Amino acid sequence: MAYPPNPPELPYHSKSRNSSWDLFAGIKRLEHSYEEFDTRNPSQAHLVYADGDMPKSKFLKFYNYLLNVSIVTRWFLFIVPVLALIWIPGILSLTVFPKTTIWDVRLLWWSVWLSVVWGGWWVSLAFSLVMPSILRLTIGIVAVGTRRYITLFAWTLTIWISWGPLIDNKQTDRASTKSIQASDTAARLLFAFVLCSAALLFEKFSIQWIAAKFHERSYAERIADQKFSVKSLVTLYRNSKDMQEQSDSLHDRQRGSVDIKRFFKKLKQGVRMAATTTTTALGNVASEIAGSSVLQPNSPQAMVKTALESANKSRLLARRLFYSFAKPDAKYLLVDDIASYFTSPEEASHVFSIFDKDMNGDISRDEIEMACL
Repeated sequence: MAYPPNPPELPYHSKSRNSSWDLFAGIKRLEHSYEEFDTRNPSQAHLVYADGDMPKSKFLKFYNYLLNVSIVTRWFLFIVPVLALIWIPGILSLTVFPKTTIWDVRLLWWSVWLSVVWGGWWVSLAFSLVMPSILRLTIGIVAVGTRRYITLFAWTLTIWISWGPLIDNKQTDRASTKSIQASDTAARLLFAFVLCSAALLFEKFSIQWIAAKFHERSYAERIADQKFSVKSLVTLYRNSKDMQEQSDSLHDRQRGSVDIKRFFKKLKQGVRMAATTTTTALGNVASEIAGSSVLQPNSPQAMVKTALESANKSRLLARRLFYSFAKPDAKYLLVDDIASYFTSPEEASHVFSIFDKDMNGDISRDEIEMACL
């Protein structure tokens, strides 16, 4: 069997490569060489942004502080605001509209059931964090990538079980035939969702287990090198500087023109800051729900991924890294310039060798650009 040639050190991005990395993300051997950040772990550095990529408002600093204090404050920020919205109909049912019903069920019980739906997701998410460890101790192997499908199955099962006692059994004695039929139909649909999620969980577990065995024997070392290269780029970018004086480097936000009036310039900056803050906040919630990086436009992972998808942005990324770590007026980058950002001198030397193709002990800006392309 002929294997494809070795891929370059830094990958170009394509749909097939992204799907392959997702498929094999849970292999134990690769976990030791490249630890993917976990959105549910507040101690990890995926909320730390590079200089210039985040607006420095007091509200955003306080928000990021609460996200990083503990998992309790993290989940509190995600769960409680939505629960407050869910309980608006329930409060109205207890006060202003006690006789208002949907399918002959009071609004109060709909708020209770929706609370179970929303809270059930987070309980299922916590369950999925524990379940892989239990499966490893019992059946001996489990693909970490199936965690989200475990969450989905547990969630749909919770919704279906809670529908009967909280909605179906709470219909009034004078419930119409149409309301009873609608409730029964909804119960059947929820049960169908449980069956679909169970089938999806079995399918994904089977596929990942088979693919993991094949991948472990064929491409483990190559993909481990690819992931180490990307991890190294993310580390360098996270510690790089937003050097606005260098017009040929990567910036997250460009400076406004000097010809724009001061009022409109401040208005533009305020709108950009509000949009960035809102998108980041929604991204944190979406990441927590999906269990992966979602809607994080300013995270170092997203910035590096976006840059590597374009040849021009790859050059800008390479120049930002060179200008950030090279000494003033220096034409070359040495291993000592980046050693402090890695855990050991050996790791720094390994990262340095990715760019130093001619092995002469220094890196020029062109060498970094060629490695990123």
